[in-house]
Order: sequence, then structure tokens, then C-alpha cells
Amino acid sequence: MVNFKLSEKQALLDLHILPSDFEKEDFFEMQEILAVTKEDLRRDPMELFKKMQKQLP
Repeated sequence: MVNFKLSEKQALLDLHILPSDFEKEDFFEMQEILAVTKEDLRRDPMELFKKMQKQLP
């Protein structure tokens, strides 16, 4: 299980996101963002674009 306070600390220290702002955001989306690695950034841009299109309403 993900430790919420540890994630909140990581967001504050690494991303400069205030705890009040962190708590307002969608928890699972924030965890996805915090879990991104450099390898994830090397994905095919079109693959990412298609994934984002599927999520649009």
C-alpha cells in the first residue's frame, strides 16, 4: 500500500507542491505522476498522444 504522507512529502520536496494542493488532487493520478521514471519518458510520442485521446470525454 502506498504511504500517503510519504507521497505528500515527496511532492513537497521534489515538485514544490504544497500539502494543501496535494490533498485536493486525485490521489491515483498523483501516484501515477510520482511514479514516472526516465525510461517512461522515452516512450513513443504517438503512443502517449493516442493514450491521452482515449481519456478525453
